[in-house]
Amino acid sequence: MKALYTIGHSSHRIDDFLALLERHGIEAVFDVRSKPYSRIHPHFRYKPLAGALQKAGIEYVFAGKALGARPDDPDCLEQGRISYARLARRPEFAAALEQIHRAAESRRVCLMCAEKEPLSCHRTLLICRHMRGGDLCMYHILADGSLEAHGETEKRMMQRQGTAQQRLFSDYAGDPLEAAYERRIEWVLGRK
Repeated sequence: MKALYTIGHSSHRIDDFLALLERHGIEAVFDVRSKPYSRIHPHFRYKPLAGALQKAGIEYVFAGKALGARPDDPDCLEQGRISYARLARRPEFAAALEQIHRAAESRRVCLMCAEKEPLSCHRTLLICRHMRGGDLCMYHILADGSLEAHGETEKRMMQRQGTAQQRLFSDYAGDPLEAAYERRIEWVLGRK
């Protein structure tokens, strides 16, 4: 079965970040930040990062135009705020997911964004949400280097968002996992 990994560069030093990727045999990094820039950590800007990855023998692919959470497209806004649902409906989003899926057939691929915690990042709440099911196993590389299977991440999200027990205590007829995704997105985007 094919695997897909995700990682948040967080505040890692570049050597530590590369060590995490190498520890898990990552061969290609898809940068899913809308803008490959970091004011605080300049080693995660486009050119220095791409150079460091290339030197380590890891391919760098910028995919933020199609998969970033802050596109320039005003059609992705709903009442002046980003809508993950609208982002996911764009043809370029679907094409980028297909590109990642094809890449994962022959290499160990990792999606990279800035946030350390997978549940605080669109790489989980938007991208992995739309890649689950099928023949991909997804794992999040945590800051300490351990792996968390995406199913475990979803369980944590359901517990945090209070949907794990929802069917037992309410007349809620929908999917508790989808409700957890929606609640978490609202929390992350500051719409509580």
